[in-house]
Amino acid sequence: MTHRFALPRLLVLISICALGVCTASAAVFGDAAAAADDTTVLLGDPPRASDALLQFFLPVPQGGAESERSKANQSSLTRAQVVALYNTLYVPGNSVAMGWTGSPSPTCIAGTTSAAYRQTILDRVNFYRQLAGLPTVGMFGDAAAQTGNAQASALMQGNNPWDGSANPHSPPPSWNCYTAGGALAAGKSNLAWGAAGPSAIRLYMDDYGTGNAPVGHRRWLLYPPLANVGTGDVNGGTPANDLWVLANGSDGTWGTRPAMPNGVAWPPGGYVPYQVLPSVSNRWSFSWPGANMTAATVTITKNGQPIAILGYDARDNAGYGDASVVFRPDNSGAVAVSYASPGAVDQDYVVTVSGMTGSGVPSSVTYTVTVIDPSITPPPTISGTISNGATAVSGVSFCAQPSAGVSCTVSNASGAYSCTVPNGWSGVLHSPMVGGQRIPAQVFANVTGAVTRNVAATTGVPSCDLDVDNNGLFEAATDGLAILRRALGFGQASFAGLSGACAANTTAASIHGAANTSFNAGGYNVTGGGATLATTDALVIIRTLLGLSGNAVVDGLGLSSKPGVVRTSWNDVKTWMNSNCRAGL
Repeated sequence: MTHRFALPRLLVLISICALGVCTASAAVFGDAAAAADDTTVLLGDPPRASDALLQFFLPVPQGGAESERSKANQSSLTRAQVVALYNTLYVPGNSVAMGWTGSPSPTCIAGTTSAAYRQTILDRVNFYRQLAGLPTVGMFGDAAAQTGNAQASALMQGNNPWDGSANPHSPPPSWNCYTAGGALAAGKSNLAWGAAGPSAIRLYMDDYGTGNAPVGHRRWLLYPPLANVGTGDVNGGTPANDLWVLANGSDGTWGTRPAMPNGVAWPPGGYVPYQVLPSVSNRWSFSWPGANMTAATVTITKNGQPIAILGYDARDNAGYGDASVVFRPDNSGAVAVSYASPGAVDQDYVVTVSGMTGSGVPSSVTYTVTVIDPSITPPPTISGTISNGATAVSGVSFCAQPSAGVSCTVSNASGAYSCTVPNGWSGVLHSPMVGGQRIPAQVFANVTGAVTRNVAATTGVPSCDLDVDNNGLFEAATDGLAILRRALGFGQASFAGLSGACAANTTAASIHGAANTSFNAGGYNVTGGGATLATTDALVIIRTLLGLSGNAVVDGLGLSSKPGVVRTSWNDVKTWMNSNCRAGL
């Protein structure tokens, strides 16, 4: 069968393919300006392989713990690597000339296409495979039978109407430009009518249309044992493509199954340019070799909120590579998948596939699809977790100094937080205590990329509370002054205004109370004398909070002559303050 689609104006095939420069993928999927007119594009049903042949290429059932086998199939590619692959392997296919040397019916010369054009086809296949965590494939050489037969098949496809009167995978001898070799290739290939080359690869990966619910074209391109492809392309008659993907005996199309990622997803776990999402079909898929997908279900969350699943187009092991579940997420509701550019902030979708069964098959797998705009460099990020030992600390809201251009999330139930900052940002992230947990301030310098910083919280207020205003910072102008005023015996009213940015203690009463608690408990007796004094202990604290160190902290205070003083050197003072004040000196 074939499936006919009259695509909207922004989703049509550009007729410039007929001029030898096929940029169809740009127009078909909205990557460029609208085409001048609408053109029908057809995809045949994907070819099927026999159960016996597919069984031969199944992996040995995996052992190990369930948790090991259900780890996410996240790509190891960095964002920069994905952008580079997109620009070097995908984008060139939008503009390379086909260079077809043949001619259409009635002369029916299959001809060849340019080496550069064939390379862009291979590059586009390998772009998709690398994003999905699969090894790259090769292409049969010019002299290979698969290459000549695929070219003959493309000539047949482009010079006969796909009107339902014949199956393009089994073309009858009555077809224009018929050859036995072309017919052989047609039965082993993904076929497109109205699109050729890299444009057809894009169509196969989207796999739209009512007859392509199992996304078989996509599954063949992402079939792990795929080792080589053959391609045939014409732009005389109607543009057409034949992409040889099925094994024909031991012809080298399929090789040894590689070490599997934990399933093959599209869109995959990892970074994905928004331009290559299945925006027309809205079909997402997940495959696992030998799985029973009958009861498979999927959940997706976006920013922690669930996205509805509109339906399941397939749960099968129907001869299109590995067993798969095909699902359509909501793409129009209040919380939905978006196929537009995410802008400067990459968008995460957390996908969990559950209910799979079979030997060596995990019951569930989770992965995160991170959609990016490769033309935009996102702002640098700081992220990590906040915990006290094994206990996650949630509800931490960071304050930034300087704050311009900084945006942070509140730590979640797992203690995870993230911040975006301006490029080259240097500053401090700090927070008041949360739930009895003190959050130490984090200092950063020249942040230009993704920085991971895990924060170790501590329980409660130390006996020597240097953070009197409770904002996560030790500041001389606020905390130090409050400690000095308490040592001098100032009244509560004099503590007004001694709170820094994002402080939890902002009133005179709360600041005085915090300083008074530590003072009365002897927490500020840094030198160890008989009493806590403004002229020694408070001055040592203020000097330290000003950033002084060494002899500059203790010089001029006459500590060695003070009765009862036991800590007179900087090393002694520093050791005591680190132990009792959590000073981090």
